[in-house]
Amino acid sequence: MILTTDDFFRHDACERLETWSRQYELPRIPLAEALRSGLRAGLLSGDPQKAYSQFLAHSASPGLDIEGRSVYDVAVHHAALVEVISAYLLGNDGAWLEADSVEFGKNTFQPLSFQMADGRLRRVVLCSTWNALREQEERYSWNTVADMAATGRPMLVNVIVIGQSREGFRISPWTTGYEHPENRTLRIKRKEGKFAPSWRKVRREIMGTKPLDWLTLMQRDEAFEDVVYSFTADLKDRDEVLDEMKRMKMGGERMTRSSCFRYVPCPMACLCHRGLTPQAANWPQRNS
Repeated sequence: MILTTDDFFRHDACERLETWSRQYELPRIPLAEALRSGLRAGLLSGDPQKAYSQFLAHSASPGLDIEGRSVYDVAVHHAALVEVISAYLLGNDGAWLEADSVEFGKNTFQPLSFQMADGRLRRVVLCSTWNALREQEERYSWNTVADMAATGRPMLVNVIVIGQSREGFRISPWTTGYEHPENRTLRIKRKEGKFAPSWRKVRREIMGTKPLDWLTLMQRDEAFEDVVYSFTADLKDRDEVLDEMKRMKMGGERMTRSSCFRYVPCPMACLCHRGLTPQAANWPQRNS
């Protein structure tokens, strides 16, 4: 059996979540998962356009798990967001490499992080805000720790702050600029104060500005401050973490009720609290 980082993250939250996620596809894909998948496609291919098209592909099928009047506009907005972030992370270094799989007992463990030329792992966190508490959460989460424990490698974590969602759209330097009312000069951020009300707020996907051109504007206006962070994680208690991972019995169906609505509703909560299974609800079954 092939185990991934997500299996340990989900199992620790709720055994049933891990088991059903392995067996069934969600009717609609959560926005965060679509962003992560789009970004991964862009980084592994070395092509930001792949991030854009992958996100839109998820938006078309199975569709985004969002509601609102302008779902299509929201989808295009986030596709453009993940495209420009992909372009920023790729820089001039070319495609990223998927981390090597390793043996894990009788199973194979496939890290979902990437592998750098110096041997370190690398993962990307997309978040609405960033602070010291959130750093601790990411530093010690299964998303970071499982990969380090299984591979014995330290990890570089890149943090990209994408801003809060407002009616489905994110107002951040990655997506939003300001156009001068007369000469049409495009700015991303003022060094001091705010733009005058006469400056028109514009979104990159509507302006049609190419990702690299947008990044040049961000660099000129020093807009990367407060939206880009990084830290290095290492694991001093690897043996203890490995023992904990090996004690997890994948395939259980015990529900952890406290996880149903912790940060965001668990995608399985709509089934568990109605006494249904994915099969009974006609959720599509995974091929593998």
